[in-house]
Amino acid sequence: MPIEIIDVDDGLGTLITGTGVIAAGEFIKTFQKQLTLPSDKRRKYLYSLSDFTGVTKVELPAATIESFANMCNSASSVTVGTVIAVVANKDMLSGPLKIWEVLCNEAEWEIRMFQGKEEARNWISQRLKDKWNITDLTFASA
Repeated sequence: MPIEIIDVDDGLGTLITGTGVIAAGEFIKTFQKQLTLPSDKRRKYLYSLSDFTGVTKVELPAATIESFANMCNSASSVTVGTVIAVVANKDMLSGPLKIWEVLCNEAEWEIRMFQGKEEARNWISQRLKDKWNITDLTFASA
């Protein structure tokens, strides 16, 4: 399961792309690395767009999802108010991702699930405009 995480918009956001099979070990290892970056780097993040439409199979036991949610809840104290959009197919949205969203009840993030990437981008753009008057997002790396 390759998960690629890249910084975009001069470090204001991250694009996360998942493809293939999502397996517990690699999933936790990848996100643990991202969520434990130095605070000064994470503090700059205002949004994250995750695209899991290329995922073919999910092998995440409940304990892994709970562990990931706990990491997110802790990490959110450094990135308060970050806007998180997750794009995935209906099965993932109603299964593992929905469980994660519910377990992230302590996260100081604004999280929303989508079935289409364009809708997610529009929502992020509107939220950043409303919250911080940022209007020039490109969703692209330098």
